[in-house]
Amino acid sequence: MNVMRTTSIVIFIVALAHPAAAQDRLAAARDLYASASYEEALAALTTLAAGAPHNVALEAHRYRAFSLFALGRTAEAEQVAEMAIRLNPLDRVSDTDTSPRITSMFSAVRQRVLPSLVRDEYRIARAAIDRKDMKAAEPHLTLASRLIGEVKSMGAADDTLSDLSLVIDGFLGLSRAAADPPPQPVAQPPAQPAAGPAVATATANTAGPNTGAGGTAAAAAAAKPQVHFGPATSRLVLPVTIRQQSPELTRSLQVLMNGMTGRSLTLSVVINERGDVEDVSIVQPLMAAYDALVVRTARLWKYQPATLDGVPVKYRKVLTVNYQDQ
Repeated sequence: MNVMRTTSIVIFIVALAHPAAAQDRLAAARDLYASASYEEALAALTTLAAGAPHNVALEAHRYRAFSLFALGRTAEAEQVAEMAIRLNPLDRVSDTDTSPRITSMFSAVRQRVLPSLVRDEYRIARAAIDRKDMKAAEPHLTLASRLIGEVKSMGAADDTLSDLSLVIDGFLGLSRAAADPPPQPVAQPPAQPAAGPAVATATANTAGPNTGAGGTAAAAAAAKPQVHFGPATSRLVLPVTIRQQSPELTRSLQVLMNGMTGRSLTLSVVINERGDVEDVSIVQPLMAAYDALVVRTARLWKYQPATLDGVPVKYRKVLTVNYQDQ
């Protein structure tokens, strides 16, 4: 019994001492590298990463790559650099850590590896989404989104990755919407159908009668340009559509939108005195990625501006955009 108890205590003490021992071995390997004893540093680092804490394993891989590169074993150095990058893809090696040539090597490996890591994270997230577990999917979606930002900053993004970015942003929007409490319903203005098979229009009022003591509403209206609304009258002529194209969906977004034919989103646009769309906001969303694409497209729409007594004025329209499979 005493032997078993002693053995258990020894194992427990060794387990507690392991992180500190790993740090000591890493410090010794760094010193060997700093003194240009690259072979000795490699020997000290070879088995260090296995079973070590995450931060120690990361540094061990880095210094192995540094040592291999210094010895002219570039291909091996790149393989070990990839191991370090996969442990922490958002971390970077800087010139303060090592020489510019090694920094450049790590940057080249990151540029090659990160796109595949994005897809790996998305596959894990998509599996969780298919299980209807958005909570498990969100960290992987968030990391994938951040990695796409890194790839874009390196100028290594392609069309496929851009499409995937749109899909990931859409799922993140769904995840966050599911986590947030639903907004309080807001009364919407009555819709009036307009020309065009895919887009219906209505109008919304942003102005109101003078209310409150001292004409507060009138002072507020005078402080910023009035946005007109309502049906055409002898004084108010409504905007005339010149260009109101539908959004062009990428292949990835079409897959994401599968089964949504006939559903719609509602948005509000402010058409300025030049007939340009100067403001777009979503009134009733459909899907975050699709909504964002519609907003970007709406900013390119062009109209003959509304006029009041023959003078161009700002006008607000509320439009319902129906989704159709392309």
